[in-house]
Amino acid sequence: MSGSVEIVLWLQEYKLQALEAQLARDGCSTEKLLQDMLDDLYHRRVPLDIQREISERLDTEAAAELAERDANTTWAAYHITEQGEDQYFKTPTGDELLTAAGRLRSYLRQGDASRWPRFSSLLFHRQEIRKEEFEQLFNDDYLNVYADFDLDTGEVCDALTVIYICGDGAEEAYRYPLTGEERAVLRTRMDGYCMEQTGMGLEEHRSQYLAETDGPAQGPRM
Repeated sequence: MSGSVEIVLWLQEYKLQALEAQLARDGCSTEKLLQDMLDDLYHRRVPLDIQREISERLDTEAAAELAERDANTTWAAYHITEQGEDQYFKTPTGDELLTAAGRLRSYLRQGDASRWPRFSSLLFHRQEIRKEEFEQLFNDDYLNVYADFDLDTGEVCDALTVIYICGDGAEEAYRYPLTGEERAVLRTRMDGYCMEQTGMGLEEHRSQYLAETDGPAQGPRM
């Protein structure tokens, strides 16, 4: 992109010192005053059609520079389903799966949910994108992470189910053991989610389930 051109002006030292002292008392500076005068001169003397042409040219150069910067940036794409809402983000940090897993652990272990009310709060410098853009970026390995609630026991299951899906379509399943603290945090979040989505908390859902069937539960996931 084209840059700015420096214009050099000369003024005798004593005169410049006196001018700068007066401008400082007025809350101004020599550089700012001259810049404003130069901008004013440009707008007064250059025809409007040429000004518009230059403005369009600058916009085109800026867009090309942005596109080039994006093309040379390693992006990490996120699809997050949270609180009944699908969100799509990208981050310019090039997160790997281990980085995402570390963020998830920090999110699960926080005691005060007001700090990070959503998992997406931990994605710094995130940019919201459309589903179509996510699908274009999404051509590599990814993780699906599930937290389960056992309606029979009334407890959050003791491990997360982690599905590692490779770019070639192959899948591998893992278990991430949860501490008692993490399970307590998840239970609170699950209860809030159920209340928000259905108007009933986990215990109400469990009581309804136990009253209707004695079979194995298919608990809610988040």
